[in-house]
Amino acid sequence: MGRLFALAVVVVLGYFLYSEGLPWIEQRFEQADLGELRPGEEEKRTAATGDCLAAASNAYDLFVAELAHQDATGGQTDSWGIAFIEVGRQLGAAETACGACLSPACAQAQSAASALRSLVVEVDRAVRRGSGAGTGTGMGADERLRRVETLLADARRLAADQ
Repeated sequence: MGRLFALAVVVVLGYFLYSEGLPWIEQRFEQADLGELRPGEEEKRTAATGDCLAAASNAYDLFVAELAHQDATGGQTDSWGIAFIEVGRQLGAAETACGACLSPACAQAQSAASALRSLVVEVDRAVRRGSGAGTGTGMGADERLRRVETLLADARRLAADQ
């Protein structure tokens, strides 16, 4: 009876390793070996890179447009709250798209999205304190915005080189 039970455990363990372990190992090797893409994977990779870059660029463009609007109106509008939510949504889309993509361009765009999120949070804090949303809020926002722009430009260049 004990040998039968041990045999059953070995069979179940073997089946589990075959059904779950083998696909997991194959997936890890696929991610590690980006140089050799299977047929159709180049199109998927290009599409994922495009989605990632588009989402990060959209968030950046929306944030810059809202900063310009806030500067033009002297920060006297209530539109910041809506813009903050929309920029956050766009950044979430960028982080999701870039996180699912393994290309160097996606990694660069993800860095840009992360830097932009940090800046958006600080500008939101300034707005809520009554300091205004303009880039001249004393936070070095102008330089940080240029850094995000540079990261996005680098990501676009890397995507073009793929």
